[in-house]
Amino acid sequence: MRAAIAVTIVAFFLLSGCSERSSDAASASHQVSFARWLSDSSPLDSYSIHANDSNNWYFPVRLDSFDLTQPLWTRRVGGTRVLRAVTGGGTIFVASAEGPVVALRADDGSLLWRNDYPGGRSYVIPHLTPYFLAVVRGKANASAHGEVRLLDPRDGGELMKLTAVWAVTDLFHDATRFYVLSYPSNLLALDMTSGRMVARKDLTRLAAEAVRAGDTLFLLGGDQTLSAISTDGLNLRQLYLGENQLKRMVAGDDWLCVLEGDTSLPGSRSLLMLNLPDLSIRWRHTFPDYMRSEPAVADDRVVGSTYYGMTYALGLRDGSLLWERDMEAPSRLIAVFYDRALVVSRFSSGADLERGFHPSLHRFYKRVPSWLPEGASTAFAYSLLDVKTGKLLRQEVISKNLDLLAVVKDAIVFQGQDFTQLMAFPAKFTFPEGSTL
Repeated sequence: MRAAIAVTIVAFFLLSGCSERSSDAASASHQVSFARWLSDSSPLDSYSIHANDSNNWYFPVRLDSFDLTQPLWTRRVGGTRVLRAVTGGGTIFVASAEGPVVALRADDGSLLWRNDYPGGRSYVIPHLTPYFLAVVRGKANASAHGEVRLLDPRDGGELMKLTAVWAVTDLFHDATRFYVLSYPSNLLALDMTSGRMVARKDLTRLAAEAVRAGDTLFLLGGDQTLSAISTDGLNLRQLYLGENQLKRMVAGDDWLCVLEGDTSLPGSRSLLMLNLPDLSIRWRHTFPDYMRSEPAVADDRVVGSTYYGMTYALGLRDGSLLWERDMEAPSRLIAVFYDRALVVSRFSSGADLERGFHPSLHRFYKRVPSWLPEGASTAFAYSLLDVKTGKLLRQEVISKNLDLLAVVKDAIVFQGQDFTQLMAFPAKFTFPEGSTL
């Protein structure tokens, strides 16, 4: 059955247009059982499944406490670097560059299954839907053919293989369709439950970045063009935004936040807020320094951090500065948990300037932060801030640099300092209504 499905899908992707033939991505029993398996999981899972579509690192649960002194569990996954993790059904699905895709139990990190995809320098990206786990594998430089495999998330069994497509750069899904964005600039839409290709759009420009907001996909091109594609009819609109380099996007229900770069600095200095659906400019805010990562939007606030150590909150409607807090060292926003922001700040006395830092910012790296432990030369401060006021609620200083990968019940899962290790640390969350997970 699985072999027949794969052959049929290969034929779909060899055609230049859309095919009306049908192919079952999974049996009806698989669809029903997987949907039930997913719905019975922790409520946190359903929040983190779709985080990558909008690129908004916002979780609608409050982080009450965390402890980074001793991990609950650790797990090495192989490859050269963990690229992305998605969660669902009490399971963490992890993909790594030049390595395997693994499924781990969220509570103890034990291995449920592992699929290896050897051969050449490649990247592997997981994407979870209510019906399957999609795995993208392709060349890192997007110059050769890639593949998309649809897996049963319970055991890793292959349900479908999409081949003869260009290297895939991103995946999305809504309630009924699964979208494949591939190089060089093709957008394919498949029926979520049957796997049948229902639409295809050949784009005029290569998409360097993509996010989804409602029924629209937004694509950033290398020529500073923002494109909006409706997922119902794949109708294309384009907006030219000027000479500044467009780098990243964060999407919401009625807004789209775009990071604008500057030729004199390696990062982004401006936030451009656009109204949806007409893409009119709502406001632009320019910082004296550049941002380490895209912001997160929580309710009516845009929260982020800059290289010179300032964490800020802007008004979502007008871009006004509501508050800013000096973290005393180069900082990066990890995520916002309802009304609390988790920020990491790094200090190293052995490096006045990190590679890529602009010389004009040199003065900011001569400071010694007050939170640096006595006798330490390098340290990382993890701070929990009140999103409404900027007040410091909690701070832990450790010697490890951790990157957030997933949020699960009673734990935050980070990528370890060697890039191939997962570390889960205890954390407590509550819903705004007060019910504890």
